[in-house]
Amino acid sequence: TALTLVLAAFPPLIAVAPGVGAISMSCVGARLLKHTAVAVVLISSTVLAPTLLLLRKECGKICIVLGLGLLVVGSAAFLGAALCRALDRGACTPLQWKLIVASIWVLNPVLVTVIGVLSKNYEAAWWSAMPLACALSVLSGRMRLAEGDPDWVQEGCPLSFSMATHWFFSRLVFIGMPMLLLSLQVDLYLPDSSMLPDGAVIGLFVCGGCILISVKFCAMCACLASQKFPQALVLLMLLAADWVSSLHIMTLVSDDFKVSLLLYFLLASGIVQSRAAWKRLGLRVRWARALAQRRARQIAAGNGMDVELGASASPGASLESSDSDDD
Repeated sequence: TALTLVLAAFPPLIAVAPGVGAISMSCVGARLLKHTAVAVVLISSTVLAPTLLLLRKECGKICIVLGLGLLVVGSAAFLGAALCRALDRGACTPLQWKLIVASIWVLNPVLVTVIGVLSKNYEAAWWSAMPLACALSVLSGRMRLAEGDPDWVQEGCPLSFSMATHWFFSRLVFIGMPMLLLSLQVDLYLPDSSMLPDGAVIGLFVCGGCILISVKFCAMCACLASQKFPQALVLLMLLAADWVSSLHIMTLVSDDFKVSLLLYFLLASGIVQSRAAWKRLGLRVRWARALAQRRARQIAAGNGMDVELGASASPGASLESSDSDDD
């Protein structure tokens, strides 16, 4: 399983003797721990979660609960990472940034969809990302979302009518529209046809599906042009998932067929993406080097010596360039 692969990558973490002590952040490095957490979340939400959901008929409700829980955590983590890159953290106060992060986890679209489906309030599930869009619009305050935005702080308070209109449409374009597309993306993956709307609203779902397919197709072509084949393969699977979901909207495929195929697509894309991320981050070599440095410090301390194991003395030091936030 995916969890076994994660634990097998650094067995010293689970084989530490009680007298040795836990591995602290100062020993292994904060960035290494952060990158490891990213890999664990990626594998858990895209490999382990669909595996559990595929076994739901054999293992019962426990697999459904665990699988959906991992999907909720993974979607919140990835959405938070995307918004952290899109928003200027330096323009926020500490309290404002904490509220933004909290809103991402509490108003996570997948979580809102799960709650809406369980409560049979399907209208809430259709617009699952819009509560988060409203929260982000309010919490963004006077943050500039685009280079063309004026400096809201210098405009004073309250804003004039023209400036307030500019602020409203700025939030509508840069927050509202992406969250609307995210809502439609989640709607395409609803498992039961009875959860989909009837009437004119279904036309909006179809239009949103066409936009999403077009965006993913253009992104796949860009990845192929830049020779990013794993990312192109993942986008191809996502395109296939959207195509199957569109067939489901037209009642051309059954509910069980759609759910099973989407889970297999998620599992396959998760394996591809996890393997690419694991290889690029070089976590196995970096963990081995960090633990070797820790053992050397312990031996030096036990012998009363002041010895420091440098990175050049450890194998695989050339992979240190992979220790970056961009990766």
